[in-house]
Amino acid sequence: MDIWQNIKYQFNTGNMLMKIILINIFVFVVAGLLKVVCYLFQFSALSWEVILSLPSDWELFFVRPWTVFTYMFLHDGVWHILFNMLMLYWFGQMFLLRFSERHLLGLYLQGGIAGGLLFVLAYTFLPVLTTKFGMLQGASAAVMAVAFGVSVYAPKQQVRLFLIGNVQLVYIALAMLLIDLLSLGSERNIGGHIAHIGGAGVGYLFAKLMLKGIDLTAWINRIADRIVDTSDWLRSSRSPKMRVKHRQSEHNERKNSESDAIDAILDKVKQSGYQSLSQSEKKRLFDASNQKK
Repeated sequence: MDIWQNIKYQFNTGNMLMKIILINIFVFVVAGLLKVVCYLFQFSALSWEVILSLPSDWELFFVRPWTVFTYMFLHDGVWHILFNMLMLYWFGQMFLLRFSERHLLGLYLQGGIAGGLLFVLAYTFLPVLTTKFGMLQGASAAVMAVAFGVSVYAPKQQVRLFLIGNVQLVYIALAMLLIDLLSLGSERNIGGHIAHIGGAGVGYLFAKLMLKGIDLTAWINRIADRIVDTSDWLRSSRSPKMRVKHRQSEHNERKNSESDAIDAILDKVKQSGYQSLSQSEKKRLFDASNQKK
């Protein structure tokens, strides 16, 4: 229970980078447990993976449009998620030194969407793929977007690599892109490498537009804000009895928070005297005293 409470605390108090990483890990663990249960009881484990993975077929994609979002949180194997999350953490830390958490979330989602759509387009129009069918999983395209976003925005930023020394950030991103381009000549995971290129393209565009004062992620963050507002509305649309209980709970939380703040001010008065209080603290204490009267 302590472990679960600690994870919840890390999620609630952590920044957006930590939230994205924890969501990916949570989905991976749940998916892995489902596979184990399906294997032990001889159930079919393919149905939910098929529903959440991005299909390469346009017609199937139109039936399952949500997969352009869900696929970027699925991973096939420990090394797959480990590499992606390490790269996301490394580039994400540098990204947050220059941009906000909203930019990080918006770019992560846009990179994943762009990579997924390019994946579907490639299977539709590239002769080498038109006769094949594939399913896309993984956060690689989204991670590439974050990597290129910070690398193109601050290309001269240097990082120290083991056995190599100081290297400009942009060269690391370009090396990653070059690996994907060269990998297109092999038959293994062509669609995945194409998705990476789509994510890199979005990251490049984000950085170039931000240098001009244009935020590429504004539109998707507005959609995210509406989703949050909608969820708040749904929570408030409970039965009358539940709404009263919910409001009472919120009132008690605010009351307890105010009481703790007043107690802290009184402790300060005991230790340092009334004159040590700031004007806002004096006003807060005065207002609380009037409310009690």
